[in-house]
Amino acid sequence: MVSVVSFEPKTREFVVEEAPAGTPNPELSVEVLRLRVRQQEILAEFGVLALKGTPFPELLDHAARLAAEGLNAEFGKVLKYLPEENRLLVCAGVGWTPGVVGSATIGADMASPGGYALHTGQPVISNHLDIEERFRTPELLVEHGIRRAMNVILQGDGMPFGGARSR
Repeated sequence: MVSVVSFEPKTREFVVEEAPAGTPNPELSVEVLRLRVRQQEILAEFGVLALKGTPFPELLDHAARLAAEGLNAEFGKVLKYLPEENRLLVCAGVGWTPGVVGSATIGADMASPGGYALHTGQPVISNHLDIEERFRTPELLVEHGIRRAMNVILQGDGMPFGGARSR
């Protein structure tokens, strides 16, 4: 199966569409296919940046920006797990007010979206944070008017990273 994740502006929700790999699916719209092509271009762009030896902090900034762009989301962030504090630091991001990136943290417990993804090891999509029952909405997201979130774990050298948001 091929999964395409996008942010649907009309319904203001993250949408996941799946199609069998290698087979045409008439149900997938031309718009979704264009988005899929753009997502592949973004992945290639990110790969080139990594192969060029882009410094890691700069690479994370690109990752946040490109992930948000690929999902048509207003916000993107990369979280760094701080095990000694059991918090997640916003170490890279796009769309946030000045001062958030590099200093803001959210809880890494099961009661936050990022912590939930961290502990379950599974992607977490919430289209309605205001009625979400799996976890609370972090104040950082409330302050930015974010009502929908997707968190995925980017695993590298044993340390997890990752997340995308939209209003």
